[in-house]
Amino acid sequence: MNGDSMTVTDTRRSSVCVRVDPAELGRVLRRLRRARDLSIEDLALRADLHPTYVSSIERGERNPSCGKLSDLALALGVPLSALMQDAERETRVIRIAESVERSLTESGDVRWLP
Repeated sequence: MNGDSMTVTDTRRSSVCVRVDPAELGRVLRRLRRARDLSIEDLALRADLHPTYVSSIERGERNPSCGKLSDLALALGVPLSALMQDAERETRVIRIAESVERSLTESGDVRWLP
């Protein structure tokens, strides 16, 4: 993980702010798209986005606006909150795994880190 993260704030509702790694968001988006047997082109068409833009989100190269994420979530048939929670959860899991790996590398034994 490169340490970058993005903050998504939806000002149309109550103040919702979630920090996620763009690469993790892309992995979640790809997993949801594939689970629905959609091509990138199909998803882009449903969300009224360009396929290269959707592809760059999946690769973690873009930080889409909340509106674009909402369009993608709608096209996938999932709530925006679920999309972001999955990405946030995966970001936390990766960070925990990296912490354990660092601990093993530094000391040779397993220590649980906060």
